[in-house]
Amino acid sequence: MFSIDGVTYDGVLVSSLRRSFEIRDGQNSGTAQSGKTIRDITGTYFAYELTIDASLLTPDEYDSLYEVLCAPVASHNVVFPYGQTTYQFEAEILDGSDDLILCEPDYNHWEELTITFQARKPNRVPI
Repeated sequence: MFSIDGVTYDGVLVSSLRRSFEIRDGQNSGTAQSGKTIRDITGTYFAYELTIDASLLTPDEYDSLYEVLCAPVASHNVVFPYGQTTYQFEAEILDGSDDLILCEPDYNHWEELTITFQARKPNRVPI
């Protein structure tokens, strides 16, 4: 379903995958004296919010994935579904969270790991 830095996570159950986009303007955008807006579009940036169902992962697999996702690195090379195919791009991880469901002496069960990925540069640029 998705990959990060060349590692495919086909066995990971994704309970939710939300795709969004933002069309960003450059510094020359504004409103003219006539009142008409002027856009200096730099491009369209994609973002994905991914929620993982950890029920099929071992605690070690979950911890490994979590360490990859929360690593203090500038970006990751990611592949996500896009239309009827996939799309590969460089993305920053903006944030993430999960819930502790069960706490035992030798085992912690975490669920609902949600991560937000944001493109580092425009995925689409004006023609």
